[in-house]
Amino acid sequence: MGVLVGFVVVGMMIHRQVVVPAIQDYELRSALKENRLFSAFQQYYPVEFESFTTHLKKAYTSGESIDAARAEAFTAGQALALKHASAASDDAIVQLFRTQIEVARELGKTAPGICFASITGKLPNSADFQKAQAAIMDSNNPLKAKAEDAMIDVLRSSATDPQKPGTREQVIATVTPLVQAMAQKYGNKLRILQGVSPSSVGVDDATACDIMADFYGRVTTLAPEKAGTVLRGMSAMAGR
Repeated sequence: MGVLVGFVVVGMMIHRQVVVPAIQDYELRSALKENRLFSAFQQYYPVEFESFTTHLKKAYTSGESIDAARAEAFTAGQALALKHASAASDDAIVQLFRTQIEVARELGKTAPGICFASITGKLPNSADFQKAQAAIMDSNNPLKAKAEDAMIDVLRSSATDPQKPGTREQVIATVTPLVQAMAQKYGNKLRILQGVSPSSVGVDDATACDIMADFYGRVTTLAPEKAGTVLRGMSAMAGR
């Protein structure tokens, strides 16, 4: 009887320590295998990809769901695209920022504050954000594919044909007229573009979202080569 119990205990340990992780690893890789963004991540930035998959595997084997893993892969791709945006092509970075605005506004439908946080790159770890992100991750949402396309183009262009970002002087010279035009509409509220918190200048969440979206929208409507230079410069200056 004691031997039998010993075999059962050993079997349970093997199952828990070997079989379960192997199954989870297979499930995770299968779930992400056909993800175009994940594949681009692996193809163009393999070192960062390996670091990310190690982290993702630990999270999943610790009890994170497949859906949560997919959402995390999307967010990681988004962060990686922004990180390498300063070397992306004109068309790629312009489209990335355009879709970022769309994604931010979609997120803001759940809670306006999420829109502002998304555009400024400070994504909250809240139930509202997770709910909003889940809506975008829905396979029936066309914005998901559009956002992935933009991110993939940034990863591809920045890795295969990196472009130089605009200088600080170029960025300032280009955005100054845009900011001056916006000042006539928003006045003192425009200080949030300088990193001042919306609440400190009496700006509500919805207006903060509108201001940020308006600013980047104006930049993306410039001539592609000028918009690309400025957006790459802004990305580099932001440390992305």
